[in-house]
This record gives sequence, C-alpha cells and structure tokens, in this order.
Amino acid sequence: MKLLKYEGYNLTFEPELLTLKVFKQLHSRDRTKDKSRFLQELGYIYFMEDPRSDYQYITNPEERTKAIIKGEGLPKTWKVDALLQEAIDYYKTFKPTSALLLEDTRTAVDKLREQLRDIDLSAKDDTFARSICLTPISIIKTVVNTSIIQSTYLFTPISTYVFRVSKMQVQRCTYHYKINI
Repeated sequence: MKLLKYEGYNLTFEPELLTLKVFKQLHSRDRTKDKSRFLQELGYIYFMEDPRSDYQYITNPEERTKAIIKGEGLPKTWKVDALLQEAIDYYKTFKPTSALLLEDTRTAVDKLREQLRDIDLSAKDDTFARSICLTPISIIKTVVNTSIIQSTYLFTPISTYVFRVSKMQVQRCTYHYKINI
C-alpha cells in the first residue's frame, strides 16, 4: 500500500497510480486545473482504507466517513459515487494480511468493549458470571497468540489478576492486557 502517502499534511501519490484504470478514470473526470477534486477523492480513499490512516481507530465505516468529511474539510453534501466506490474497493485489495488482521482485531476489541459496558455485575447467575470472564479472555488469548498482532504492539501485558463478581470468585484469569489503540 505504497501508492498513497500522507506526510506533513500533504497527500502524495506514486505515478504508477495513474496506470491503474479506475484511478486514471478518477483523474480524467476531474476538469479542474489543479485536480483538486481528484486529490480530495484520493484523500478520502487514503483516510478510509489505508492502515496508516489516523481514522482507522473508527471501526464503523459510516462513522469513519462522517469523521473524514468533518475532519478533512470536505463539503457536507459530499458523497461517494460509483466510480469512487470502485476505486475504494480496488485500493482495499492491496491491504496485506497483517493489516486485515489488525482491522479485524480492532473490530473485535470494540465489540468486546461494548459487551463489557453492558455487564450487570450484580447478577447472581453463575453461568452468566463465567461467560463474563471466559469470553473476553478467550478473545484476548487468541489475539495475543497471533504473532503478527504481537509485533504491532496492540496489546501490552501488565499483570496477572483475579476477576471477581460480587463475593464469589468466578475464575482466575491469567492475562491482563492494556490495549494500545
């Protein structure tokens, strides 16, 4: 994914980008002298899909779109048309497996956070209490045991802890991780 680069608040693209049919069509349809629309569209593609984008922490695509439009100064009425969507879909195909795995991990962590916020710690049901501890820990173990994620420093080990619900000890959880997203 080296076709687009964002450094120092400037988006640049490699010349070979224009050899790809869909990007050539985006470039050709922009009739402005400075190709400002084309650059806006490339910026949207970069911020929406590139793993290096500052907006990748937003896992919901609709929310990410709104944040990009607001944060990058695009017109509020700006919409993705069919050609731009085709370019986005094509650009996605260049993502390496490690980026896809990181994206999936971010989504899993967001869902896990949502689940943890909905927990009723005063519940007396033993089965429910066990699932509170087992489900998040099994997800974290799976993520941590993946060497690609370990190399991205997504999780940092802190300590061992004991998870308790009420006065009843549910299960000893041996992993406690700080999430560095």
